[in-house]
Amino acid sequence: MAETTVNIYGKDVAFKVTGQTPLMYRAMFPGSDFLKDFMNLEKNQAQGKAFESIEFYQMVYCLAKKADPEIPEMNAWLDTFEDGFPVMEIVNDILPLIQANFISTQIKKKSKKK
Repeated sequence: MAETTVNIYGKDVAFKVTGQTPLMYRAMFPGSDFLKDFMNLEKNQAQGKAFESIEFYQMVYCLAKKADPEIPEMNAWLDTFEDGFPVMEIVNDILPLIQANFISTQIKKKSKKK
């Protein structure tokens, strides 16, 4: 599990990722794939290319909903940010959070040669 809080226009917003997050994402956005969308976002961001903002909104919303199940549905939640939602300002806060969910902490064992 990984968690962070990001201040967005004076409002602290919690984000959380667990092993269940990709399943929650798929249930919330049928036909979407959390890992695929994340990898596309990460690749484009690293190359300085534009990325699909809808996918980012969906990912961020899913992480916020995971941290706080009481937030409203996505469109209503995004509307609570009256000055807009600063995608480019928070992407660098969100990517490491998601990356932490895919990092293994298990030490790789050496295979024995036969």
